[in-house]
Amino acid sequence: MQTKNLKKILARIPSWPKDAQDDLVRSISEIETRYAEVYHLNDEEHAALKRSASDVRGKRFATEREIDSVFDRYHRA
Repeated sequence: MQTKNLKKILARIPSWPKDAQDDLVRSISEIETRYAEVYHLNDEEHAALKRSASDVRGKRFATEREIDSVFDRYHRA
């Protein structure tokens, strides 16, 4: 987007409803994160990685047969 157009939109943001402004902040934060050099995990992602690491340490893996069964159930292409 050209800087001129961006400035026009930014000037209108204060007139937006609070929910729309909150949506904008979330969207911009996600975009910024995507293009940042360092990705920062949110709490949910951090917890998921901890669970995954625990599963690896506990040698809890799906067998190849179980994986095939899931793919077959959802019509593997």
